[in-house]
Amino acid sequence: MDLTAAFTAARADLATMEAARRRFEAEAEGARDWSPMDDRIEAKLREVADLSRRIEEAAWTRDATVARRAEWNAWVKANATKRGVPAAAVIAQEKRQGWTVAALRAAVARHGL
Repeated sequence: MDLTAAFTAARADLATMEAARRRFEAEAEGARDWSPMDDRIEAKLREVADLSRRIEEAAWTRDATVARRAEWNAWVKANATKRGVPAAAVIAQEKRQGWTVAALRAAVARHGL
């Protein structure tokens, strides 16, 4: 199973477990200190976080980061005004390119660029 499919499956499992925990809490009328699902949910949350990190690392290799950074810098240079780039334009560009400035910054930091 590829990372994206594993991530999607883990998120679905997590949603199912959280629904079961809510049912348990409703039936136990306020017994919120502990649920039999808590340990499983925490483990699934760790799995989802790990898969998300691995997907991010696979998508943001050093070469991809360098290329995307150059693409972003060129776009900013072409669209900047005296007051910078309008937020709406940044959001629209992020949607067009399929990645966010926050993801770019994180990858730049991770690769030490």
